[in-house]
Amino acid sequence: APSANIVLLFSETLQAGTGTLVLRNVTTGQVVETFNIATGTGNAGGTVSISGSSVTLNPGSNLAEASRYSVRIDATALRDAAANAFVGISDDTSFNFTTGVSDSAAPLIQSIQRQTPVGEASNAASLVYTVKFNEAVTAADSNDFQLTSTGTGLVSILRYTASWFS
Repeated sequence: APSANIVLLFSETLQAGTGTLVLRNVTTGQVVETFNIATGTGNAGGTVSISGSSVTLNPGSNLAEASRYSVRIDATALRDAAANAFVGISDDTSFNFTTGVSDSAAPLIQSIQRQTPVGEASNAASLVYTVKFNEAVTAADSNDFQLTSTGTGLVSILRYTASWFS
């Protein structure tokens, strides 16, 4: 997620050396934040920390959605317990990732089609409708739908079933 921390896992316990880790937006070609490993701070308000074999980058602001990022690491920035330096990363392909897209919009109904009984009057004992949304919908139940009767009969939703089509 664009708001999540970035965790780099290594094969052995690490110590801070000197130098920087640089978070880059590869999509735009811009540096997002430069983290000083010795001080644990980034130049945009973020932090970098080491715990065991993990390095965690917490950027000062959320990353852009649907964007490709990379992390570059100075060859002097990380050391193992024997003081051996990590070789470093100086390109945008050795460690990169793409952020997802947050979905904050409610699903919209694209169509409602009567399926069965085809050709029967609307006073049938049971009617089946297919409701198509603009995106996959989960955790829906009959309480999410409301029926309005225009006649004198009793109308209720007795059952809800979901099918997924690609």
